[in-house]
Amino acid sequence: MVEKRSERPPRLVMTCAYLALIGAFQVIQAVVILTNWYSESAEKQVKQFTDPLVEGGLNRGDAETTFRIYLAILAILGGGVAVFAIYTALGHVASRILLTITAPLMALVGWGLGSFLAVVLSVVTVSCVIQLWTADVRQWFALLSGKPLPAPVVTAPPAPSTPVGQVGPVGQPPVAHHMVGQPPAPRTTDVPKILAIVTLSISSMVALGCGIYLMMYELALDRLVQQQLDSEMNWMDLTEAEIRDSYDQLAILSWVVLPLSLVAVGVSSILLLRRRRHDGR
Repeated sequence: MVEKRSERPPRLVMTCAYLALIGAFQVIQAVVILTNWYSESAEKQVKQFTDPLVEGGLNRGDAETTFRIYLAILAILGGGVAVFAIYTALGHVASRILLTITAPLMALVGWGLGSFLAVVLSVVTVSCVIQLWTADVRQWFALLSGKPLPAPVVTAPPAPSTPVGQVGPVGQPPVAHHMVGQPPAPRTTDVPKILAIVTLSISSMVALGCGIYLMMYELALDRLVQQQLDSEMNWMDLTEAEIRDSYDQLAILSWVVLPLSLVAVGVSSILLLRRRRHDGR
């Protein structure tokens, strides 16, 4: 009997663990910089990114807005990489493809931060993506997808020779010369379920961020405005009215994005519950 080996490759587990940790680190890094934008701890990173843009002709406000968008993109890519890495380790074929696409993009965006740590993480990320397509990992995913592996040929021992004039035993079954292993049952990839999980994860993070900002806007707007006025990083010398106007615009945007994110969370949750009930039957 041919033994079927379907153990998860250790290389895949370690690679996905590294990618998930790097993705989570990029999310945390981006959130920390955004939340401590006007603090002394983030001043060096903000200036390192925005000063070349200002020297290139942008004003300070546009340069800061560009860096905020840049960090938001990095956080979204990092969150996606973390989610795809987890599901790739579980054997989802579509997640491995999406991880192969998003991880290099995260590495490219992270490289732009310019620090030594960012360069190291980008190199490690690309190296991990290569490990996702090694022979043992491809073989494991092929087995999960229902593709039969080449089965070894087992040759039966030769039958004992019958002396001349002697008839062999009547009713002897024919000897099988080859034993071919049966292919595993095909396993289809549930793409809608994977998309629902990804949508649920990203929408939940976006809704949480919008909710936290709106809560701070309602409860501590005056403190935020005063903190920005007193901060040494108010390079544009904005007035209190201009600062309040920027907070008001961001609040309006959050009120638009929050309901859309909640709708996406609800639809994804309903789809996952229906899939779970269907699979449980």
